[in-house]
Amino acid sequence: MYYIDFDNTIYETGRLTKDVLTTFSKVIGNSTKINPTIVFDELQNSFNSTIDNFETFASSLALKYKVNESTLQSHLRKIIIENGNSYVFPDALEFLRKLHSEGEIVCILTYVAQRKNLKQQALKLAGSGILPYINEIYNSSIFVNKLYDINNDKDIINKLNKIFN
Repeated sequence: MYYIDFDNTIYETGRLTKDVLTTFSKVIGNSTKINPTIVFDELQNSFNSTIDNFETFASSLALKYKVNESTLQSHLRKIIIENGNSYVFPDALEFLRKLHSEGEIVCILTYVAQRKNLKQQALKLAGSGILPYINEIYNSSIFVNKLYDINNDKDIINKLNKIFN
């Protein structure tokens, strides 16, 4: 049985954060005519990945900069869900595939500092493309211990969305 950390071990969380903030900066810059580099610096200085999550951050940005929140949320979903597999380290994916092919049990460990960030973590996991190679997901925070037992139901993406919506 293998227990493997998700963020920054399997998944390039830092690059995801930079890409999300860059995309938000461009959308805000295009809508407000503020230089996206200036916006990026402001966002980077104000986003705290431990306590913030991208959805609520997008909502606050929409209010602050008077931009369309649904546009920010749409870009966010595209990055996390549609392009989420691009944030998985290639050697990590290869390792997970090898373990799976050898019949090993693989458990993902993840940490979420605040309950409001559980949905974001679930979406990152769902978008990553690693779920077919994972047996269980554990959250090592006070909110949820065993997040999901994938062996009991292969329709994980729908289940995760129901749990966190």
